[in-house]
Amino acid sequence: MKSDRISSLFHGPARQLLRYARPYWRWMSLALVLILVLSAMINYLPILIKHIIDDCLLNQALTSDARLQKLTLYSGLFLALALIG
Repeated sequence: MKSDRISSLFHGPARQLLRYARPYWRWMSLALVLILVLSAMINYLPILIKHIIDDCLLNQALTSDARLQKLTLYSGLFLALALIG
């Protein structure tokens, strides 16, 4: 019974919508890839904050110049990801 409903769905309005979407499959694929990339970038921001805190602010083994250099790098990456996402 369930398979009959699914097969009837693809013979009705869904099939017609897929027919209209077929010429735009490249754009739809690009949109899907961009959505996945942006989602990954947005989800990376908390990990980047962890690296900023652990590697730059709390790491006493580094010199202040090395900490500042890492902080600048991580902050620039964070800003770029935040602006893009």
